[in-house]
Amino acid sequence: MEELQEARDKVESLVTLKTNSHQRRFVYIVAAIITIISLISVPFANLQLPEILAYQPAIFTTLITFELMTAMILYNQFRISGSPAILVLSAGYLYSAGMSLMYLLTFPGVFTEHGLFHAGLQTAPWLYLFWHLGYPIFILVYLMVESKYKNLLLNEKSARIATIFTISTVLLLIIGLSFVTVFFHDYLPIVLNEGKLTSLFIYGLGTPILLTCLLTLIYFYWKKRARTITSAWLCVALLASFLDVAIVLCGGQRYSLGWYVAKWNTLVSANIVLVGMIYEFSKMYIRMTELYRIVIESEYNYKKLFNESKKAEGKIAEQNEVIKIMAYYDELTGLPNRRYLLDKLTETINQADEETRFSVLFLDLDGFKQVNDQYGHEIGDCLLEKVANCLENTVDQQGFSARWAGDELIILLDDQIKQERVDEIAFDIIRSIQQINSIDGKDIVVTVSIGISVYPNDGQDVKTLLKHADLAMYQAKQFGKNSYRYYSPLSDNKL
Repeated sequence: MEELQEARDKVESLVTLKTNSHQRRFVYIVAAIITIISLISVPFANLQLPEILAYQPAIFTTLITFELMTAMILYNQFRISGSPAILVLSAGYLYSAGMSLMYLLTFPGVFTEHGLFHAGLQTAPWLYLFWHLGYPIFILVYLMVESKYKNLLLNEKSARIATIFTISTVLLLIIGLSFVTVFFHDYLPIVLNEGKLTSLFIYGLGTPILLTCLLTLIYFYWKKRARTITSAWLCVALLASFLDVAIVLCGGQRYSLGWYVAKWNTLVSANIVLVGMIYEFSKMYIRMTELYRIVIESEYNYKKLFNESKKAEGKIAEQNEVIKIMAYYDELTGLPNRRYLLDKLTETINQADEETRFSVLFLDLDGFKQVNDQYGHEIGDCLLEKVANCLENTVDQQGFSARWAGDELIILLDDQIKQERVDEIAFDIIRSIQQINSIDGKDIVVTVSIGISVYPNDGQDVKTLLKHADLAMYQAKQFGKNSYRYYSPLSDNKL
């Protein structure tokens, strides 16, 4: 569980993405603007304005869309993190979207005179109260679940069960409240009379809801301090929700200035979190795209560099793993380098048993210095690349080739390859390198001398095997080059 927690903590999400000072300053500026606009409208909140029929549908269709999008984004963050608290937060926006929809459908004059579903005059205001009470409650539940189950991570099966349960609960809550307010509207206490708020609405229900929004805002900010992107914009959303209720109470009636401003604050409350998350998600997506591009380019360069000659034993999961692998290969030829060879040879010896037999071939190019001196290092590098290709094609899956230094190369042949086959490989290498006679239109004359040592007869450690193969190679040069020789103790005396 701790390893899973650590892995998921490393995943950057909108819920855990930290804010910087500039982002927090911008959030505070937005909150100040919303507050100032609301305060300016307070003295004129009860000013009656003309009834604009299109205002309500325009505001609420946008609001419902934004809240559903926010709920979906938060749900995707839950799928990433597995945190049940984020699922609760997503459920809060689903609840708000559902209650907004029912409020719009049952509002008098939008679709029918008294609203759809045979709603009454008390249906919409009661839905408004349930709606604005539910949002801060969901925020408080989110904080409680986050605090109590901070280290709880749901697996795929548990997350699916929790999702079904949560969505079902929210939908049943929306349907239940809507059913009560629609079909029992005649039995509900009167909170709106001839378009004006009653004392029960203002003092009995509206004021407690207003205090709930305010206390939730204060508590949420005290707990979160706007340290993450989501928490910062949730503070603004809670502020807008609080101002919404406050302006409605100040206006005291429908289609007053306060009523219109409150609907604007409702829209701000719904879209401010969505806008902030979409903006930060876009930035995060750009960073992830750039990282993905780097990984893809690294994988392409890796395959090109090694000419697909060696199949990787592990998948490239992180960029630092690619860098670690590249440290063991020669940049020019793509062959394993000295470090890789020594590690591989050491590992082979450590794993050897009494029946283990393998050969080490030490190669040195005859005439390489003359090529460099006559045509320059660029042609010499091309020659080394061609030689590397010859070795890969010849050795194939029977071992591997490595660049030791300069024009010196080493081949480690697999265990149990018989001497006859070793002879064939050495002869094929000599023949294939001898066939390199032209590079970029330049005539080339190059051959190879090969020394061979065999484990364990010619040495039982890395240093001895390489030394004896090197001695055998010099003996091949002494006997006319363009040939191969096996190590013999007599080689020490003759050299």
